[in-house]
Amino acid sequence: MYEFPLFVFLGVIGGVLGSIFTWTNIKVSQLRSKFLHRTKLFRMIEVILITTACSAVWFYICFLATCREKNDAQQVKQSLVSFTCTSSSYNEYASLFLVPPENAVRHLFGRGSATEFGLASTGVFAAIYLIFACYTAGTSMATGLFVPMIIVGAAYGRFFGIVCKLIFPSLELDPGTYALIGASSFMGGVTRMTISLTVILLEITNGKTIGQDLTLRYAVLVTYHVDTFNFQMDW
Repeated sequence: MYEFPLFVFLGVIGGVLGSIFTWTNIKVSQLRSKFLHRTKLFRMIEVILITTACSAVWFYICFLATCREKNDAQQVKQSLVSFTCTSSSYNEYASLFLVPPENAVRHLFGRGSATEFGLASTGVFAAIYLIFACYTAGTSMATGLFVPMIIVGAAYGRFFGIVCKLIFPSLELDPGTYALIGASSFMGGVTRMTISLTVILLEITNGKTIGQDLTLRYAVLVTYHVDTFNFQMDW
């Protein structure tokens, strides 16, 4: 129960970010249709530029991270990427940027691994993924929004969980729980789904406890009521 106010605050963040994401994406799509989508050539050039920029950022940003030694539990996790590190260590940024999306989600949702990723890696990952997801949605390539919404929400949720753990070291906080709440809040802020979203996230995370169900419900409902910008705005 002591975490409930933190979950509510995370739901507020999801509602605000969801509104900003939707508003920005609509404005970008309007500008794109006005200036870039007049000919097929412009559409192709835009896709090439986005792909090049995304690949360059995803690769070169991994050089900013330092190597971290794997503990006994992490030695068996093949999804942790060494990149330029030795086989007994891993690169935080590469383990988020240079892995398939499902592995990135698995890392962010991971329980009992509070120190696996730090503030810098989760914060930078959330910000960069949010920017690229916001721009690429609506381009002439299949990108999708469901997985990017989960990743963005899980990243800033885990970031928030790490911050709370630093502020309240005496409490038993798990950043993986906050990653789940963050994913549900951001998806709720963008899609404005409530009960169906709770069921979807419980299914994909194999959630079985009543406490987890109620936590997700509260976070999504808070997000829904905060996210009035999408509903009231005349697009």
